[in-house]
Amino acid sequence: MRIQMILVLCICLFGIQAYIHFTPYVWSKTRYLLQHPGTTPVMKEAIHLQMFEAYKEWSKYYATKKFGRQIQKGEIHQEDVEMYALIGLWKAIDKYDASYPFCTYAKQCIHWSVKKKCTKNAYVKNACTLI
Repeated sequence: MRIQMILVLCICLFGIQAYIHFTPYVWSKTRYLLQHPGTTPVMKEAIHLQMFEAYKEWSKYYATKKFGRQIQKGEIHQEDVEMYALIGLWKAIDKYDASYPFCTYAKQCIHWSVKKKCTKNAYVKNACTLI
C-alpha cells in the first residue's frame, strides 16, 4: 500500500511544470518521499531531476542578482555565474536531506559554488594579464 502511494506521488511530481517552483503541498510530499525508507534510488533521482528543473531559472536569477556588481564591472562573466549557479543547485539537491527548508540551503550552495569558482577564475585571469 505504501509503495503504491509513493509511486503515485512520484507520478504527481512528474506532472509539475518545469518553470513553476514547488508549492508547499508538493514540498511536504517531496520531503516525505525523500525521507521515506522505501524510496528507491531511481525514485530519488526522479525527484532530484524535477527539483532541478523547477529551480533552474531561479538559481540563475539568484546568482546573477547576488553577483551583479562583479558582472557589471567585468570581473566575471554572466555565463560563468549562471553555469556555476546550476552546479551549486545540483550539489544542493544531491546533498539535501529534507530536514530543513530547501531554498535556504540551495542559496548557500549556489553562493559558495559561484564565489569559489569565479573568484578562482578571476584570479587566474588577472594573473595571466600581469605576465
